This record gives sequence, C-alpha cells and structure tokens, in this order.
Amino acid sequence: MSPPESSNNTNLAAARKKGKRSKYYKHLPQNQSPTECRICEKPAIGFHYEVPCCNTCKVFFRRAIITGYNFECYRPNQCSRLNEDPCRSCRLKMCVRKGMNPLAVRSDQMTDKSKKLRQDLVDMKNAEETMSTVIVEEDLLNKMVQKLTMVESGIEPMCREGVPRGYRDSRLLEDILTSPPILTYSKIPNLEICPPECFIGKCNHRRCNNAVHSSFLASIESSKMFDFFTKLNLDSKELLLKHVTAVCSTMTSAYFSISDLKFDILVQPNGTYDRIVLNEDAEKSAVIAYTNAQQKTLACFLRNKIDRIEYLHFKAIMLCNPAVSNLTLFDQHVLGLERNKYLKSMYNYCQLQYGKVQGPNRFAEILAMAPIIENQAKEQKDFHVYVKTRHMLQHEELGHAEQAVVNFMLDQVMEA
Repeated sequence: MSPPESSNNTNLAAARKKGKRSKYYKHLPQNQSPTECRICEKPAIGFHYEVPCCNTCKVFFRRAIITGYNFECYRPNQCSRLNEDPCRSCRLKMCVRKGMNPLAVRSDQMTDKSKKLRQDLVDMKNAEETMSTVIVEEDLLNKMVQKLTMVESGIEPMCREGVPRGYRDSRLLEDILTSPPILTYSKIPNLEICPPECFIGKCNHRRCNNAVHSSFLASIESSKMFDFFTKLNLDSKELLLKHVTAVCSTMTSAYFSISDLKFDILVQPNGTYDRIVLNEDAEKSAVIAYTNAQQKTLACFLRNKIDRIEYLHFKAIMLCNPAVSNLTLFDQHVLGLERNKYLKSMYNYCQLQYGKVQGPNRFAEILAMAPIIENQAKEQKDFHVYVKTRHMLQHEELGHAEQAVVNFMLDQVMEA
C-alpha cells in the first residue's frame, strides 16, 4: 500500500528545508506574483524551477535539460559581455547562475544524456559558489591583515626607540587613555629628567629602566587604534588594559626577538635584556627562576613556528578579552563581538594556509598557547611586586625612601 500523497509532499518539503541550497522565492513576499523574469528581465508569469521567470526561459530551460544536448558557445568569451542574444550554451549557464535548479526538472523522457547534463550543471553551480565564497573570505582576510599590520607598524618606532635616555614618563594610566594616540616619544607631554644614580651596597640600580615601560606604553597606544576601543567607557578601558597590557607586551617582545633579532631568548624590542641583579643567593635563585619563566611565550612561538599573520591575529584576540572582571555587560558584548571577528579571521587563514583538514588543528594549537601566556604575565606581575617591595625597603633602611624609583603607569598595570 503506497503512502498518501500528502505524506509525500510533507517529506519533500522537509527534505528541501534540510538542503543547503537557498531558494530564491523563499525570500520574496508571500501571495504576490512576480513581475520580472530574473533571467531576461521580461514580464514573468510565475515561479518556475525556484526563480521568477517568463514562459520562454522556462520552456528553454526544461527542453535543454530533457534533450541533454551539449551546446557549445560559438563566440568564446564574448557572450558574457553581450546583454542581448546569448548563444544557447551561455543562456543555459545563465539560467543556472541566476538560480534555476536543474534537479527540479522532472520528466519521463529523461535519458542518461539528460541526467549527465543535469549533474554537470549542478557541479558547475557548486564549484562557482565555492570559488565565490573563497574569494570573499580572502578579501575579508586581506582587509583584516592590512588593518592589524597598520596598527603594528604604528607602534614599532615606539618599541624600538624607547623613552630618551635620562628621561621618564610619569603619566598615570588614566592620562594616557584620555589622550589621543601618541606614536613618537617626542610628542609625550611633560617628560621628566630621571634622578641621579643611586648605589645600594655593591649593586648599582640604574635609573629609569625604560625598556619594559616602552613596551607597555606601545601596547596601550596600539589598543587605542582599534575601532572598538572608543565604544568602551574609561573604567572598562582601565580594567581591560591592566589585565592585557602585560600579555600583549610579552607577545610583542617574544615575536620581535624571534623574527627581527633572530634570538632564541627573550629580548626587549629596543635590543636590551631584562636583567635584574640582586646580592643574596636566595634572591639570585629567584631571579634565575623568573628569567626562565619569562621564556615561556617565546618557547611557545618557536615550538609552534607561529608566523606574522597568526601572531597579529592572536595578539588581537588576547587584547579583546570579555572575561576581565567588573566590565559592564555592554563592554563585554563589544569585546565579545570584536574577539569573534578576529577568531573567525584567523580560522579562515588557517584553513587557507593549511587546508580544510589541518587548518582546524592549527587553529586549536595557536589558541592552546593562551593559558601559558596568561600565566607568564601573572608571574611577571608577582615578581614586579616582590622586586619593588625589596627596593623600597632598601631605600628606607638607608634613610632616603624619596629616591626610590617610581613608574606610575607601569606600577598601576603590574599591581592590578
């Protein structure tokens, strides 16, 4: 006993809904007859083979599929440029490109030749749609890479040059955030002259070690160049940058050490080492442990052979962190949308670079480095507080606590 006709119609409708092919008539107003043929732009008589078309185009498309003739274009590369009178081969392809579905043609007169032609047209349509999707993704990726490259190029002079020797930037984080982006140190207002060098025991503590400060300042200035940053309120900007500045600075120094200086150890962007000299053996061992811990991000970059485009995307993803505590719901939403854009862009790059199979694996490998970088930033903050406390105690013991080195922005970020 055959199933009822209504059941067949229901199953056919469900099968069509599950298909990936988007039907043109689904997006048009209901209960309205089309006025123009989508193929030749003449008056339409209704929907046929999923598009509004005239009777002439409907009959031509159906007859061409059923007969299965393999038409050839007698004007190669010319029909696509002519709006009128295309050949039968180009007209049939135009019908498919405009949305006509070859699989919707049903007839008892279908031959093997007809079925082959129908399948060839479907394959042509799918190949063109896939190519169009790839081109769109590549265009979006190129625009994203150009934007990130522009931001990174803008802060490179600040990273390389550093604050002029003998001067220090005494601005607070709030002052930096409320000022427009400053990409050269000559435009920093009110640079102060550093105090003279001081000696504690046999250790010479140099004044104004600006390498870390310069790297942090470059990360803050780069964040101000992103479009989403203006949408956040000042409190959220401070909370966000207190959390991510050390992360972005570490990533910048690690990639610069590998790509530009060709080092396998962490070097500041201005070419200096992050050295801390202490007297006691226990403190020396602590410094050694800290120095080894500071190589984690660089080791991850070396191990995973991260390239420049992956580095730029990954740093932008780490910057847009909606999980920072005490952010408003609106700011979390803004950061979440921005992070998703960079995630999607990096995923597309991994697929284009490594293929559909290895691309997702590469994407997961890059994201797996995030906890390691976060932990390194936390250890860096903890050690900064430890060193600063020891420094202040030594100055108090000598009776000149007012000469202790204070770096306002750096301390605000590190002590958050």
